[in-house]
Amino acid sequence: MGEVDKTYKHFYSTFAYLDTVKLCLLLNIKLNAMDYLPIEVADGKCRVGGKDIDSIKLENVTEFANSKDLKALQDELARTEEKYLQMKPIYAKGGVDDDFYKEYAKVAARREKLKKDLEELRKATFELMLNINRNFAAGEISPRMKEAHRLLELGDKEGCVKLLTEDENKNEFRARLLEFDRQIEQLAEQRKNFVRNYIREQRLAISVLNTMYLYAKRHEEIDRIYREIIAEAEENAVELDVLYDYAYFLWRQNQYDTAISYAEKLQTYYSDGIANATEYDIAELNNLLGLLYSDTQRFTEAERCYKKALEMIKRLKESNAEAYEPYLATNHNNIGNLYSDTQRFAEAEDCHNKAIEIYGRLARANPAAYEPNLADSYNNLGNLYNHTQRFDEAEECYNKAIEIYGRLAKANPAAYEPNLAAGYNNLGTLYDDTQRFDEAEECYNKAIEIYGRLAEANPAAYEPDLAMSYNNLGNLYHNTQRFDEAEEYYNKAIEIYGRLAEANPEAYEPGLAMSYNNLGNLYNHTQRFDEAEECYNKAIEIYGRLAKANPAAYEPNLAAGYNNLGTLYDDTQRFDEAEECYNKAIEIYGRLAEANPAAYEPDLAMSYNNLGTLYKNTQRFAEAEEYYNKAIDIYGRLAEANPAAYEPDLAMSYNNLGVLYRDTQRLAEAKEYYEKALEIYKRLESKNPGLYTNDVNDCEKALQSLQD
Repeated sequence: MGEVDKTYKHFYSTFAYLDTVKLCLLLNIKLNAMDYLPIEVADGKCRVGGKDIDSIKLENVTEFANSKDLKALQDELARTEEKYLQMKPIYAKGGVDDDFYKEYAKVAARREKLKKDLEELRKATFELMLNINRNFAAGEISPRMKEAHRLLELGDKEGCVKLLTEDENKNEFRARLLEFDRQIEQLAEQRKNFVRNYIREQRLAISVLNTMYLYAKRHEEIDRIYREIIAEAEENAVELDVLYDYAYFLWRQNQYDTAISYAEKLQTYYSDGIANATEYDIAELNNLLGLLYSDTQRFTEAERCYKKALEMIKRLKESNAEAYEPYLATNHNNIGNLYSDTQRFAEAEDCHNKAIEIYGRLARANPAAYEPNLADSYNNLGNLYNHTQRFDEAEECYNKAIEIYGRLAKANPAAYEPNLAAGYNNLGTLYDDTQRFDEAEECYNKAIEIYGRLAEANPAAYEPDLAMSYNNLGNLYHNTQRFDEAEEYYNKAIEIYGRLAEANPEAYEPGLAMSYNNLGNLYNHTQRFDEAEECYNKAIEIYGRLAKANPAAYEPNLAAGYNNLGTLYDDTQRFDEAEECYNKAIEIYGRLAEANPAAYEPDLAMSYNNLGTLYKNTQRFAEAEEYYNKAIDIYGRLAEANPAAYEPDLAMSYNNLGVLYRDTQRLAEAKEYYEKALEIYKRLESKNPGLYTNDVNDCEKALQSLQD
C-alpha cells in the first residue's frame, strides 16, 4: 500500500476486498489514460463501455459494503419485497376488499420507490469514488484527506464530513495561512498548495454530501461550502475551476443570474491567464454560458458562446474523434434549440439532424451510452416540427423518443422515467394543437402519473414538472369546454408553483405567473371578468418585478400579460383601458423586435392585430385599417420565409381586414381579402385535414354573404 501510494499517487486504501482493488484500478486507468472511458454503475453492477463487469461485485467494494445509507435502503427493500411477495398471490386470486387492495398498492409503490432510490444512491456512491480518485491522483494529499477516506471505508460518512469541515480544521487552516503570509516570498508556492488541498478537501465534502440521500439539507450545505472555497480560490488564484462547478450547480437550481455571474468571472480568469485552462475547459465553459444566456433570452450572446465552443470541439475532434464526437453532437443540439427559440427554423432543423446523425452512429455501437442523447435530439426536433406545423413529422419524432425512453425506463426507471414523462407531455401538446383531444388527454395523464410518483419521492426535483403537466391538462380542458376541470388543474399548478416560489422566487415565480395568466384566460372565456382581471393583474405584477431585475428574460412575458388584460378590457367595453394595455404591449414588443426581429416580430404583429380589432369595434376605422396592415406586413414577410409557421396568422389578419372592409361597405376590398384568407386556409386544410375546416367554412360563408 505504501509503495502504491508513494510511487503511483494512488489513493490510500486498506483494500479489504479484491473487488475494491479491481474497481480502483479501472478508475485510475480512466483518470490517467482514458478520461473518456465510460465507466458507470447500473442495476447494481459495474459497467464499462455498456458491458457488465461480472468479476467486480459492488457488495464487496468497501465504499458500498460499509455505506449505512445503502444498507438502510437495502434492508427496507428486503422487508418490503417480502411483504409484497406475501400479498401478491392473494391479490392475484381476486376478491380482496378495499383495505387489502389499498395496502397492497401502497406496498407495491413503496417497493418501486425503494428500487429507484437504491439505484440512485449506488450511482452517487460510485461518483464519490471517482471524485476521490480524481482528487488524489492529481498530486500530494493531506493526512486529513487520507483519514477522511479511511472513515469513508468504515462507513462513517458523518465523521468524514465532520473531520473535513470541523472548526479545528478551519482554525488550523487560518493559522497556517497567517504563518505563510509572514514568509510570503519563500512560501508562496507552498501556501498555494496548502490552499489547494483545503479546497480539494471541501470539494470532496461536496461529493460526499451528494451521496447522503438521508440528509435533507444537503443542497444548502453544498451551497455554503462552495461559497466559502470560492472565496479562497479567488484570493489565492488556485483551483479556480471550482467556479464552473458552482455555476453548473446554480444552473441546475434555476438560479440563472447568479450562475452567470460566476461563469463570466471564470471566463475573465481564463482570458487574463489567472487560471490555466485547456481548450476543452474553455469550450465547456462557453457551452454552459450558452445555456445560461439562452435561459435568460440573451440569444445573441448565447449564439456567440455556442459557436465558440463548437469551433473548439471541432478542432479537438480532429485529433481524437472517439472522445469528442459526443460533445460535438451536444453542441449541435444546443445551437439547434437556440435557433428554434429565435425562429431560425431551417438552421435549427439542420443542427438537430446533425446531432441525430452523430448520436445515431454512436448509439448503434454503444446503445447504453448514447441512446438517451439520441432520444433527447428526436424530442427537440419534434418540438421544432410541432412549432412549424409539420405535425406528422413531429409525431414521428416524439414517438421515436418515447420508444427509446420507454425501453430505457424499464431497465432503469429512476434515470429515465422523467424523460419518458417529458416525451408524453410533448406528444400531448402536439395532439392538443391538432385537436386530437382524447389522445392528448391520455398523454398528459401518463406524464402526470409518472411525475406524481416521482414528486412523492423527490418533491424538489419533480414538483415543477408535475405543475407544468397540470397546467397543460388545464389548457386541454379549457380548449374542449370542460371548464370546471380546467379550473381544477390550473389551481393545482398554482398551488405547487406558489409553494415553490415562496422558497425560491427566482426559479418558480415565472411558472406561477404563467398559471395565473392561463386561469385568467379561462375566467375571461367564461365571462367571470372580475376573477379574470385579478388573475391577469397578479401575473403582470410578478412579471413586472422580474422584468425590472432581468428585462431580457421577462419583458416578453410582461408584454403578453398586458396584451391579455387588453383583450379582457376590450371584451368588457372598457376601451380606453384596453387601448392603454395594447399600447404597453406594443411598446415592449417594438423595442424587443428592433434588437431581435426573428424572436419578437410575431408577438408585435399579434398586438397590432388586437389593437386593430379594438379600433374596428369602436368605429375608428382608419386606425383599425392601419394596424391590420401593420400586422399583415409582418406576417407576410415571416410567411415568405416560413409558410408553415406563419401562414395561419397571415390568413387570420387577411380575414380581419376583410371584416373591416365589409363593415365599412368597401365590398370589393372585403372580397379581395376574404379570398386571400380562404386561399391560405384551403392550402393549410389540405395538409392537415380537419384542423382548418371551420376557418374555410367561415370564409366561404362571408364571401357568399357578400355575393348575396
